[in-house]
Amino acid sequence: MKMKTVAAVVTAGDQEVAADYDVSAGRIRITSDGAVVEDIGPPDSWIALSSVAEGSEWGTHPTPDDLQRFLKRYVAERGDYVHARPGEREQGKHGRMRVLGAVRRWLTFRKCGTH
Repeated sequence: MKMKTVAAVVTAGDQEVAADYDVSAGRIRITSDGAVVEDIGPPDSWIALSSVAEGSEWGTHPTPDDLQRFLKRYVAERGDYVHARPGEREQGKHGRMRVLGAVRRWLTFRKCGTH
């Protein structure tokens, strides 16, 4: 089975933030300076991507542009410095809840028509 990955990179401050979407698993992995910042699995990854897929008919295979839009929004929500927070997983906090919150805020922002 051939694994397909869609990738995107943005610059945030003085670091590069990358996102890889594994088509076979439906998982988004966000890294910064080589460290994993967040791993987002389905269905949360699908919801996050569909919220930025403007007119794209991506289904479960996002385009590089879709992933790029998602990553830009992700970085904007977290500020210039996106980095791994090693203590969060040990404390039981779930990264996908932050993403879903960001998606909700973004959707509310769009509904207000102030973009």
